[in-house]
Amino acid sequence: MMTDRLKPEIVRKNLQTILSEQDEYDYFSVSQYLGKNAAYIQQYIKRGIPKFLKEDDRHKLAELFGVSEWLLGGPSYSQSPHQNTGFSEEQDSLFHHVPYYDARASAGNGAFVQHDNIEKIIPFQVNWLKSIGVQNIDQLSIIRVSGDSMLPTLSDGDEIMVDLSYNTPGREGIYVIRMDDALLVKRITIDHNKGLLNILSDNPIFESHYDMKPSNLTVLGRVLWAGKKL
Repeated sequence: MMTDRLKPEIVRKNLQTILSEQDEYDYFSVSQYLGKNAAYIQQYIKRGIPKFLKEDDRHKLAELFGVSEWLLGGPSYSQSPHQNTGFSEEQDSLFHHVPYYDARASAGNGAFVQHDNIEKIIPFQVNWLKSIGVQNIDQLSIIRVSGDSMLPTLSDGDEIMVDLSYNTPGREGIYVIRMDDALLVKRITIDHNKGLLNILSDNPIFESHYDMKPSNLTVLGRVLWAGKKL
């Protein structure tokens, strides 16, 4: 669970992205909704005035757009009234905004990364997230792949959606893991008789690791979707 507050410039970028996906709301109408002067939201996004959203305003905006208050500068990645671990018919037509981190999971020899900053947020329709097997929409992140060890499945620069609620490899699949202080994306298969894991590279010229104890690595999440440029 993410607990650090986002930087003010990231929060403003998030709100701008959320607004750009709306048909019925603009700077003026959102300012009116908050009971502020007509230029309030535009000044906040464009000029950083005020520097921080008030708690009450942040709560109202999160409720209006169905996003986490954390994306708007709240203290934690907490659920909004429209976000929970289940999916209802009412939610299916809504959009959930997934944070895109400035981080890379190595699909090669491993890479040390810092992934504290959000580069942008990307909206996905909730019913589509449900269809690809998302367990918890509040636990999604998007990062980029670095390296070629997962070719042809994943290529260098591909964007992958990771569900962080899959923090144990309960079934075979592609996961983001931390091993030997490196952030990696690898295929995991399970030997249920031995209770051991195989950490596999899809590209046969890269090393794979067999019969590993689960305690030798940290599973950060399961990769559910990948996007790439053509």
